[in-house]
Amino acid sequence: MLMIRKYNPRFASQGEIEAQRYSKKLVLPGRIVSFLLAFPMTQWVAAIVGIVLGLVVYAVGGDFRQHERVLAADASFWRRLWLMRRGATFLVVSVIAVGVSLGQTVWLGKTHAFHEVVQSATTLMAMTQALFR
Repeated sequence: MLMIRKYNPRFASQGEIEAQRYSKKLVLPGRIVSFLLAFPMTQWVAAIVGIVLGLVVYAVGGDFRQHERVLAADASFWRRLWLMRRGATFLVVSVIAVGVSLGQTVWLGKTHAFHEVVQSATTLMAMTQALFR
């Protein structure tokens, strides 16, 4: 076998190529909505953002949907997850927007969310230390 860096002797299937193209097309909408999440979001705005994101998925995913079944049969779950890694931001912002639009949570901005995560981690650390003393 050739020992060339970044050389993979396995050829990518058409489904893998379409999955990479599809995830690349989801990067820009994900970044735009990620920028919008810096500010508080009401339930109606989140519903509109969720609908727009759903339309984006439908519009850019046509070619991917044609190859999706074959890709699912050929590639493992972890391989498919690796192929779609570029669309991770899109997935996160979609989950947040849908959660806010359904009334499951409120979104007060990224700064508030970061503060809540830090506060939860601090509480967990304090509880863990108290448990093992």
